[in-house]
Amino acid sequence: MLPIAPQGTLNDVDQDAETDTGVQIFQVAFWDNRYGDNSLDEREAGAWSNAYSSARGDTDPRGTAELTGGKLIVYAPDDAQGFPSGFGQDGLLFTADDPIVSIPAGYTVVDMDTAPFTFDRSREPVLDLIEPESDQPEDFSELSYLEAFDALIEYGKREYAFTEEKAVDWGALSEQYRAIVEAAEAEDDFNAYAFALYDMLLSIPDGHIFSFAEPTETDENFRIGGGVGLAVRELSDGRVLVNYVLEDGPAAQAGIEFGAEIIAVDGVPVSEAVANVRSVNAPYSLPNLERLDQLRFLFRMPVETEIEVTYRNLGAEEDATASLVAVPERESLVFSRQFVYGSATAPLVAPVDFEFLESGYGLVTVNTFGGFEQLIVSTWEYFLDLANQSDAPGIIIDLRVNGGGFVFIAARLASYLYSEPIEVYFDESYTDEVGDFYFDERFPVTIEPEVEGESYYDGEVVVLVGPGCASACEFFAHMLTLQDRSTVVGQYGTNGIAGGYFETPMPGGIVVALPTSRPIDMDGNVIIESMGIQPDVVVPVTEENMAETQQDVVLQAALDYLDEVTALEVSEGAAVAIGDSLTSELGERQRVQFPLEVEAGAFFSIFVESDEFDTYVRLYFADGADVIAENDDIESGNTNSALEELEVPQAFSLIVEVGSFGDAAGGSFTLTIENLNAAPEAEGTAQPEATPDPEATAEPGS
Repeated sequence: MLPIAPQGTLNDVDQDAETDTGVQIFQVAFWDNRYGDNSLDEREAGAWSNAYSSARGDTDPRGTAELTGGKLIVYAPDDAQGFPSGFGQDGLLFTADDPIVSIPAGYTVVDMDTAPFTFDRSREPVLDLIEPESDQPEDFSELSYLEAFDALIEYGKREYAFTEEKAVDWGALSEQYRAIVEAAEAEDDFNAYAFALYDMLLSIPDGHIFSFAEPTETDENFRIGGGVGLAVRELSDGRVLVNYVLEDGPAAQAGIEFGAEIIAVDGVPVSEAVANVRSVNAPYSLPNLERLDQLRFLFRMPVETEIEVTYRNLGAEEDATASLVAVPERESLVFSRQFVYGSATAPLVAPVDFEFLESGYGLVTVNTFGGFEQLIVSTWEYFLDLANQSDAPGIIIDLRVNGGGFVFIAARLASYLYSEPIEVYFDESYTDEVGDFYFDERFPVTIEPEVEGESYYDGEVVVLVGPGCASACEFFAHMLTLQDRSTVVGQYGTNGIAGGYFETPMPGGIVVALPTSRPIDMDGNVIIESMGIQPDVVVPVTEENMAETQQDVVLQAALDYLDEVTALEVSEGAAVAIGDSLTSELGERQRVQFPLEVEAGAFFSIFVESDEFDTYVRLYFADGADVIAENDDIESGNTNSALEELEVPQAFSLIVEVGSFGDAAGGSFTLTIENLNAAPEAEGTAQPEATPDPEATAEPGS
């Protein structure tokens, strides 16, 4: 249902050089009203839509998306307005050579796909939303094995985002695997075809690449189906120790104990044996993540496989060797997962969860950037509101099990931690019109602080990361490191995958993915991919914490860091007395205490004023830690502090403590102790005469 009189802008487009009332011009377009208000703003939309719209525009990103077809809705306030009936000789709309026709008052649908344009005044016109070709993923599923393989190679040559960065030789890959595919097609061997694609794509070191097919999935499960009841970790000092032994499993029965050092597997030194493991989670963008999974799969193998393990138990003086046979156990594999990707997320876990710790710090776990945006954002807002209300000195953001989602949600959450807009990166991808990779310098991905700013948090921020933080999660972590806004804590960095991709169907139900877009920062560098976000505070893996399940050592490291950086420095200022006023300086995370001696019957007020920060005043007994009185703001809108009309029945030693709200700022301040007992002299009151001094009136020499 259209409004009787729309509220759009009137445009005079009849090209007659006279000023006319004009018409309102609309396109029907699909937009996501992400902020939940009753309008779209610059964070959600801008200019003509060129996707999922009733109008079609020029798709060359270097241009201005000039209209080329589709349908518009035009509203004329009266029957004296004109509108183009075609594009004219220049092929552009709304230019001087447009042919013009009069249109009736009210609404008209203009079909620009006909020549001349068709003007539709029907009561229920049909307007289709046009999906741009660039948003339609490649589909090779109807081709033959060989045709689809060749098409995939050409697609990779043209559009894979990291060919240069990862030194991918598509010609060499084609030469290596094409004959296998050709033979698979000739013999109608689907398995051979599936494994050729699998092996080829997994040879590219990119964690966002995958090839999914039933034969390869079955093979992966077979390869890790058995275990010997062992899990191991590589310590920061390079040793590989057993951190899990399955009760009554093959390893336990052979005498291998918790804490044993693994020396060799099948006679191969353990470090080399680990490097030889073929992980079912390949490929990887980061070698160190591959190493972590190789450790997890070191003792995974097909059921009934026999291996020889050389080890040394704790306290033993010599190495021992045991022959172990794999059994169908998964306990050791499940146990090892938590130290790389975190424990498997419960199916009904909330996207955002939080609590406030006894220390006063806020702990928020962001499990995903997928799903219902408003739920994610509203929970995040509520958490930060509480952090501000409770004056939390720091917050900890746990991203260790966040597998990604939508970057625009991540950017929205980041906006609550910055006070000014920050341009972060450009999204670069291959464009047919350009014939190369291209990004539009006019439209960087930007952190836009919330318009209202009510939930803005400016305290200390710590981010917990690990390999389970992948894709959009890594963009969020990257955003939080800008301008040194946060400190990153972890035993390992993030996953290191940043390329955007569409799934590409292949023959036989195989689905593959090749990233075709890449993030380019404001200096022209690829970010995140093959780098990840690495910890500022690296938590070492030690014998003591290698199997920690009850205590979170990474979280504890974050708490220790916050305790260090938020620790208050309390210094002693000069002694003050009632009636004094002095000016001094205050630093961040600092309070200054001024000794104050008062007599019985004292009546006074304390004022702390500053033009540079929000003051906070507290009053203590000199021999006690409890606050007698405190104040933040004298009144609403006044950030100065005061403790007014204090009456003291007896003599006391007091401490006046000056700080800032949240201990988060500093600067110059003035402390005034006003005496309320000093009554002003009454006007005209006679004063007592002075008593003469005999010494002063004596004659000289007397």
